[in-house]
Amino acid sequence: MKLRMSNLWVRKDIIMENIKSTNNELENVNTASLSDKEYFAEHFDPIIRFAIASDVHLDTEYPDVEFERLANVFEDTYRYSENHKTYNKLDGVFFDGDNACPGTLDAMKIFFGIVDEHVREGTVVRAVLGNHDFDGDVTGAANNIMEAGGYDSPDAHLIIKGFHFILLSTSVERRGKDYEPDKQAWLAAQIKAAAEDDPTGRRPIFVFHHFPISETIFDSAWSRETLRPIIEKYPQVIDFSGHSHYPVNDPRSVWQGEFTAVGCGALCFFEQDYSEKEGCLIMPSRDGYQGDNVSEHKDAAHYIIVEADANNAVKIMGYSLNVHDFIMEPIYIRSVGDPSQFKYTDARKTNAKAPEFSADAQIEIVNIDSESIKVKFPQGHGEEPVLHYRCGVYNNDGLVNEFYSKSCYSITPMPKEFIAMIRELSPDTEYSMKITAISPWKKESEPICLTFKTEKI
Repeated sequence: MKLRMSNLWVRKDIIMENIKSTNNELENVNTASLSDKEYFAEHFDPIIRFAIASDVHLDTEYPDVEFERLANVFEDTYRYSENHKTYNKLDGVFFDGDNACPGTLDAMKIFFGIVDEHVREGTVVRAVLGNHDFDGDVTGAANNIMEAGGYDSPDAHLIIKGFHFILLSTSVERRGKDYEPDKQAWLAAQIKAAAEDDPTGRRPIFVFHHFPISETIFDSAWSRETLRPIIEKYPQVIDFSGHSHYPVNDPRSVWQGEFTAVGCGALCFFEQDYSEKEGCLIMPSRDGYQGDNVSEHKDAAHYIIVEADANNAVKIMGYSLNVHDFIMEPIYIRSVGDPSQFKYTDARKTNAKAPEFSADAQIEIVNIDSESIKVKFPQGHGEEPVLHYRCGVYNNDGLVNEFYSKSCYSITPMPKEFIAMIRELSPDTEYSMKITAISPWKKESEPICLTFKTEKI
């Protein structure tokens, strides 16, 4: 077995790398007036790079694509690193919980066995516990990850290239579903120590744990409030979490308020916003025809790659293993530690632009009979992905039927069009149909419309 931390020396539960941070100021370059895109295109030279994956859910009883995806996190990120124009190293790979399901010792050994086969010298690997890592062995989960991973604690504080990495596992006492007071106290002490190491307050502190923090990234239904009072004191924290299984290319997967929070996606199935009408959602498959959600669940293979430079600027890139490529505009953060300059705030809910359909977009009739109609319609577009579509069918008395269709924005490439069937219509009756594109911020497009008449019996 390879030693994943052979280049580190250990002091209690703080693991520190014997590498000095490079000068944290660029010399003789005036970058203040540059836009984020200009800065990152012209002056951003990484001095550190790491990947974060979550919710692998490696199931040893029913091996599936997750085995291959776990391996590909390493292979794809190494390939990207090697081809980078200025910085060719991969300094770390981190896993934000729900590594194996169930999280028995045998399963954890298989998980880390795959890691050992693919990790290379110079890359630090660390995983934290999530709730499903306790399935099958509640009391032994912490010992299992320590034995299989070669750790002396399920938590860790690392310093790599001068940057602090603080990793917190869920508590045995809470069956992996939250963080006990001793865990909270440990996290508070580690962040405090990291902050004191940088009097400027502008160097990012990277924090990792499984559950999202409440009222930050989507989906708040999966979040926990426990850690917020600790982390919100430190605007230089960039907090990475998993658990929600939400696509990384959803704009709500990054949030800035008192600090920065980022969702890391999932390597095993997606959980998504099923619209304000639960149960009314039609999930089109990859070929555009309506079906169940199997296609999108199986296409869940998102993780993120993070880079930082000597100016403490941070670039966060969403990656999909299905297409082996990046799938979104990077998240650019140049103002770590300064909330007045944060851009990914709740103000986006108000300021975001509505999606729209192309000028020539239309609803086409595929088939029609006395009680139903099958229609085809194209994707909408905008600055951010369309979340879903609302289709309303009306007669002279008003709305008679309504359904929602997911846009499949988490699938790459997205379907270009959708086909949907509307049933339970009356014979020989005139109807109108309106289809509206809706963004993640609930901004609505102008609808595309169709008037039709069902056939006589």
